[in-house]
Amino acid sequence: MIIQDLKTEIKKIIKDAIIKKLNEYKLIGDIKPFHEKLFSKEKIRETSFFHSCSTTIGVTLFQNIAYLISKNNKNFKRVEKQFKVKGSFSNRAKSLIEDIIFDLGRKQSDNKKRTPNIKEESKEVLSVSGSGKKSSQIADLFLVDLKDNEIYIEIKTTKPNKGESEKIKRTLLKIIALRNKPVRVLCGIAYNPYEPEKFAWPLPLNYLKIGEDLLIGKEFWDFLGGKGTYKELLNIFEEVGKELKEKIESKFKEIINKS
Repeated sequence: MIIQDLKTEIKKIIKDAIIKKLNEYKLIGDIKPFHEKLFSKEKIRETSFFHSCSTTIGVTLFQNIAYLISKNNKNFKRVEKQFKVKGSFSNRAKSLIEDIIFDLGRKQSDNKKRTPNIKEESKEVLSVSGSGKKSSQIADLFLVDLKDNEIYIEIKTTKPNKGESEKIKRTLLKIIALRNKPVRVLCGIAYNPYEPEKFAWPLPLNYLKIGEDLLIGKEFWDFLGGKGTYKELLNIFEEVGKELKEKIESKFKEIINKS
């Protein structure tokens, strides 16, 4: 549930991000001679501007919103963003993590391919952790619930590529090794681009399992803020869109007129 004060704060950071983009966006280096033979200059520039705005509504903005929502959830007694996890990281743990990632990334036809299972992976990592050189890892979001359970969350783009997917799993498993005890590790994705169908981007699904170490859209936001948070957050974005409608349309017209 998003209370009024929190709603106001979330609206402000969304509006500030969009207004900053509207004020700073300039048509520089926008000549695309080959594209312009196929599509109109107006459509190319409209698309470029939209893509730039879409990037603004990206991982950093969602990380900040996730922090605010978690901070206002009474089920969490500690909430930190960009939290540095410190501990010992042995060569054995590092090697094992790379082996796990390699086996998860094997082709489906390979009988040695692993299926994502964070509980089993955690047990394996903990069996070789607890010694080694001092190391650290940044977690996008760190939560402690009322039962003192530690939760470490990576917040990522909707369609991570293979390298990014490997990096997410590597980060989650390293955090487990650094803590040297069972902790919950998650990757959160702000929305499902396939709605109303199931999330179907295959690359992260080689390394993460939905509902276990991967939470997407409604499941992610409701986990942070309680039931109904996802729907309320969409409503907040809608309100900001209405309030900035004239400014946004004016910027589109400015871009088109410069074509």
